[in-house]
Amino acid sequence: MKHQQRTLLTLIFLTALVLASVAEAQLFSKPRVKKQQNREAYKAELLQLLHDNKVACKQDSDCSAIALGSLSCGGPREYLVVSQGTQAKISAAIDDLTKTIEEMDRTANAESGGLGICIAIEKPETTCSAGNCVAKQ
Repeated sequence: MKHQQRTLLTLIFLTALVLASVAEAQLFSKPRVKKQQNREAYKAELLQLLHDNKVACKQDSDCSAIALGSLSCGGPREYLVVSQGTQAKISAAIDDLTKTIEEMDRTANAESGGLGICIAIEKPETTCSAGNCVAKQ
């Protein structure tokens, strides 16, 4: 009986040790290292990512538009039309790149003293056409 208890305690200890190592690795793991690029290169990377991971739409409600960038007087600089399936598939990567582009725009806006025209870019209405999400005309 004592041998079984000792074996069980050893097993519990080793399991706890492995779990602690995994938790520490996750806690201190580095985020994806982004190559320093200009705004247009990040946008091109995002567009390529959306293209490579495209999920076809079946109906208009499968489509939406994601905000991209930042204008000097507030609001997004543009919108990209994408299927919600694509968004769900690669949401973390989309969020990472859109935040990077927004930060770059905010920095550029601050450095330019906030000069620029103040226009409101409206979020486009979207539709599904032959499996592709597009902005309504």
